[in-house]
Amino acid sequence: MPRQINYYVRLALKNLARHRRRTLLTVLAVAVGLWAFIVMDSLLAGVDRDSGRNVIDLETSHVQVSAAGYFAHRDELPLDKTLAAGTADSKLIKMIRSDSRVSGVTSRIRFAAQLNNGTDEFPVVAVGLDPHRDPEVFTLTDYIVAGRKLQNGEYGASLGKKLAELMELKIGDSFTLVMRTAANTFQAIDLEVVGLVNSPHPMVNTGMVFLPLDVAANVLGLDGRVTEIDLRLGGEEAVDRVTKDLRSSLKSSGFNVDVSSWKDLSGSFLAISQGKRLYNGIFLGLVMVIAAVGIVNSVLLATIERTREIGTLKAIGMNEGDIVRLFLLESTGIGLLGGIVAVGLGIATNLYLVNVGIDLTSMIGDMEVGYPINGVIYGVWNWTTMVVAFLFGLAICPLVGWWPSRNAARKDPVEALRHA
Repeated sequence: MPRQINYYVRLALKNLARHRRRTLLTVLAVAVGLWAFIVMDSLLAGVDRDSGRNVIDLETSHVQVSAAGYFAHRDELPLDKTLAAGTADSKLIKMIRSDSRVSGVTSRIRFAAQLNNGTDEFPVVAVGLDPHRDPEVFTLTDYIVAGRKLQNGEYGASLGKKLAELMELKIGDSFTLVMRTAANTFQAIDLEVVGLVNSPHPMVNTGMVFLPLDVAANVLGLDGRVTEIDLRLGGEEAVDRVTKDLRSSLKSSGFNVDVSSWKDLSGSFLAISQGKRLYNGIFLGLVMVIAAVGIVNSVLLATIERTREIGTLKAIGMNEGDIVRLFLLESTGIGLLGGIVAVGLGIATNLYLVNVGIDLTSMIGDMEVGYPINGVIYGVWNWTTMVVAFLFGLAICPLVGWWPSRNAARKDPVEALRHA
C-alpha cells in the first residue's frame, strides 16, 4: 500500500508539472483569495484593537460610575442626575480607590453646548475635567500639539485641532460656549483657546471642548457635583470583574449609582465589531467560491485533455477509485501550493501592516469610517488565521475536485481510447 500511494503521488506531481501554466494560474487564484482573507483579518483585528484603546483612553475609561438612571439617558447628557464627587476626597471616590485593581480615578462633567466664534455656531460635547487627576485615567494631554495643558480655575479651553480649524480659532483666540445649566437656564461663558488636540479619536478632534472641572461646575450650577467618575484599571482583562464587584460593593454601601464598563458604554462600536465577524464569514465564502471555480475548471480541463490517458489507465487495471484518488491528489497539491503561497504573502504583507500601517488620511482624507479611529491603521499578528487559511485551502481543493474527478473516472475505457 505505501508503494502504491508513493506511485500515485509521483504521478500526480508529474501531471501538475506537465501543465505548468494551468497549475500556476489555479494556484494563484487560490493563493490570492486566501492571502486577501489573511490581510483583511489582520487589518480588521488591528482596527478593533486600536479603536478599543481610543475609546478607553479618550472617551469612556475602563469603568465609569454615574448617578442611578444616568446610563439609560447618557446620550442626552443630562445634568439632573449627578454625583457628589467633585473632589478627590469625597467618600465615593475614596471607596473606589480602596480597590487595589483601580490605578487611577478622576471626575468629569459632560454636557451639551454650542460653540460660538462670533460669526458661526457649532454643536459640541463639552467636558469639564480635573487637570491634575485626569491624566491618571485619560491620555488627552499626550495629544496636545499646540499650546499647553489646562489649569484649575482658568477660563480656558482645549479643542480638537480640526474643530479649531473649522471654527477658525487658534491659540490665544476667544470664543463663547453656550449651554443649559442644571437649573435649565441658558448660560454663556467666554473661554480662551489654550491648547489644541490632535488625537487618534475623530470625535475628540472634531466635536469636543475641554475646560477645567471647577469652572464647568460653577457655570452649570452643580456645586461640586459631577456627571461621572472614570476609572483606569491595572489591566483590561479585569474590566468585567471589577465592574461587577464595584456595582455590588457600592450598592451594599448605600450608593445609588450605575457602574458601567467601557463595553457597556460603546454599544455602537461593539456592534460594528460583531458585524466584522459576519463580514469575515462572507469573505471566506467568497474565497471558497474563487477556489472552487479554479479547481473545478482545472480538473475539468484535465479531464478533457487526458481522456485517452484515463482510458489507458483503466485499460491497464486502474479502477474508478484509483483514478479519483489520482485527481484528488492533484487537487490537494494545488491546495497545498496555494496555501503555502498565501501564508508566505500574508507574512510578508503583515510585516508591513504591523510596523508601518496604512495611512487613512492619504486615502480617504478626513472621512470617518464608522470606527473611533483616525490616521494610521495597523495590522496584528494572528497566526491562528494563517493556519485556518492554509488548512482551508488544503481542504477545499480536493473537496470541490471530487465531482469532476468522479465523472472522469466513470468514462468507458474503450470510448476514452478512441477519443482524438
